[in-house]
Amino acid sequence: MLVVELIIFVLIGRLNFILLQIFKFLPSFKY
Repeated sequence: MLVVELIIFVLIGRLNFILLQIFKFLPSFKY
């Protein structure tokens, strides 16, 4: 159970990092 939670935590962390990178570059694309 702990392994599954760890994998989910890592996946969420990577998704948040990717979303932050996208939102950083979005303003440059819009404007």
